[in-house]
Amino acid sequence: MDSWIPTVMYSLGAIGLFGITLLPLRAYSLLRRWSLPLWQASIAGKFLLAVTVAMVLGALAFEFQLLSRVFNCLLGESCGPKRASGLGYMAAIGFWYLCFELARLVIILLARWLIGTGARPNNSFKPTPLRGAA
Repeated sequence: MDSWIPTVMYSLGAIGLFGITLLPLRAYSLLRRWSLPLWQASIAGKFLLAVTVAMVLGALAFEFQLLSRVFNCLLGESCGPKRASGLGYMAAIGFWYLCFELARLVIILLARWLIGTGARPNNSFKPTPLRGAA
């Protein structure tokens, strides 16, 4: 019976390959979508925004560190003690990307709970019947 560890490593390596590009894009979209509504929310919303910014900066720092090791493997003479060190680095990027997506989902659910649907400004173009009536 084959071990499941190579399957997990190859799967995380493939996710890491896509996570190299997706992590900065998803981080940018998370900050762009939720920074202003969370800043205008309560103290808990501002704290969640600070946690979000710290999470994004930490995830980008981890990715940059691992990506520099991957480039060192590709361009340098020695990569690591084994031949699969580059795959290990890619699997680590995939693992951190999955952790980032899980934390992003939790942050979005908390933000929706903190902000609520009633606190958002009215951006509809429909006229309100009571507006202007005195």
